[in-house]
Amino acid sequence: MATPHCLRHTSITEAVHVSNSNVYDISRVAGHKNLKTTQRYMHTADDRAHEAMAKLPKLATF
Repeated sequence: MATPHCLRHTSITEAVHVSNSNVYDISRVAGHKNLKTTQRYMHTADDRAHEAMAKLPKLATF
């Protein structure tokens, strides 16, 4: 079931992944009083980056 909170969470998480977006702008749009609240959503961006890197072929070591 999609609750308003779930939709809000999804919107903020997706905004984090858009290029040229930053945590300050997203925090302001989300109406968070504390930047740390918005930073909770940043971990998903880190997870996606690690997944993308894992898919790349391993570079030969010299």
